[in-house]
Amino acid sequence: MSSLIKTSLVRGIQVLALNRPPVNALSKALVTELVSAYEEAEEADGVKGILVRSMHPSTFCAGLDLNEVSGMTNHDELFTMVTALNRMARTPLRLSKPVACVVEGHTIAAGAYLALACDYLVLQKPGQKAANGKPYADYQVGLTEIPVGVPFPDHALAVIRHRIYNPRHLRDFIFVGETMSPEQAFSKGFGDALEAKAEEAAWRWLERMTSYAPGVFTHTKRQMNGPFFRGIQEPDGQLTRLLAPEERDLPVVTALAHFQAPTQMSGEELLNSAAAKAGKPRGKAHAP
Repeated sequence: MSSLIKTSLVRGIQVLALNRPPVNALSKALVTELVSAYEEAEEADGVKGILVRSMHPSTFCAGLDLNEVSGMTNHDELFTMVTALNRMARTPLRLSKPVACVVEGHTIAAGAYLALACDYLVLQKPGQKAANGKPYADYQVGLTEIPVGVPFPDHALAVIRHRIYNPRHLRDFIFVGETMSPEQAFSKGFGDALEAKAEEAAWRWLERMTSYAPGVFTHTKRQMNGPFFRGIQEPDGQLTRLLAPEERDLPVVTALAHFQAPTQMSGEELLNSAAAKAGKPRGKAHAP
């Protein structure tokens, strides 16, 4: 695995750390490597569970790399990117092993549904002290696709509907698309826990899930995610075919084909672009 995903095996848990500084913007290469890392962990006998996190605490993931998308020149290239995003969104749900995610920094657009796709999502409380003694900075969470002008990939939207249960909150996340504090996001159903020590909470959950009798977690996870896979017509959680992307994701590809970043944006500008178009100015990102 290249440096885009830093992997380590700790007490039977495969840690997958996003490592595309400064903001882990999702390039085609990063999405592809993340999916491959999921699948390798699934097949590895020595891996009992998976933890997804960022190497850069100020930002979990700023969403799609808008610079890269602006440079894509034809619809086939864009379809490939959208297909990769769909695969990234659904893969954690079909794995037999528990997948936890820790969010300690900005989590925007595609970064948000990357996190939501995990079985257990823990948000870090800002202001709490990190291991280095410095407080975690404030950060923003939001699904900003519509304000930015790009519809959701089909399976990505299915993941969001599957994980945010309250219809009113779901519509706010999807249609209003504002970024908000982790406290606000959690109060609206984004994530499973809001903790002073988020990574420790994720480890406790993984240790508990992997302590159950063999097969119990896997069977129950498949039951829980059955409605999701029936909704995208993938029986029993097994990938059988893509859902006519030329029909289902054509609006996404068309929107991306017309999207042009005004200039080659820096990482800070990638984050600010989504936040500003969502009507929510974003402060500077600082690692703890």
